[in-house]
Amino acid sequence: MSCVFWVFYGMPSIHPRHILVLTAYGIGLATQLAYLIIILLCANDNKQRMYVGGLFLIELVVISLVIGVVIRLAPTAETRRMLVEVCCIVSAGIVSGTEGVCTADVTKTRSVEYVEYPIVLGKILYALCWAIYALFGRISDSVLWAMNIGLVLVGVTQLMYYKSIAKSSAEKKYAMQVQVMGTGADKKKQ
Repeated sequence: MSCVFWVFYGMPSIHPRHILVLTAYGIGLATQLAYLIIILLCANDNKQRMYVGGLFLIELVVISLVIGVVIRLAPTAETRRMLVEVCCIVSAGIVSGTEGVCTADVTKTRSVEYVEYPIVLGKILYALCWAIYALFGRISDSVLWAMNIGLVLVGVTQLMYYKSIAKSSAEKKYAMQVQVMGTGADKKKQ
């Protein structure tokens, strides 16, 4: 949903100088649609297909309603841009919130076994590139800048948290190995 709103934001009727935003998020949208098709084709049963298809239809309805309302009811280009900016920020917040689920799992299990550090680092660098572009580029877009700086801060915080959990997990694992080794040595002496 986030890519769709950013593609809409990059349209000349909403923000005329955002062709790079339109192009980049258009590629992201195409990639997400390809993933969705693969998921639908590789689903084990019809129940999974119906679930994913239903979520996709709900998303299409919401997106269509939002775009329709913005186009029909916003009288000026400035109002349209502001409404789409709000949608972009909300959808980016939802995406960041889903990353919080992963952080909650790490907190609950105290394990970073399934955390993909290159992906987290890639997200940070991606947001940093957009923030720099928004700040120093031709467009000087405060919304794009602020949102991506927020994503950088969230990503760095998330990465530091994961590293601290990994360090404490490694220390506990080492302590358990030492304890197990010590137990084995005691048994041999007896």
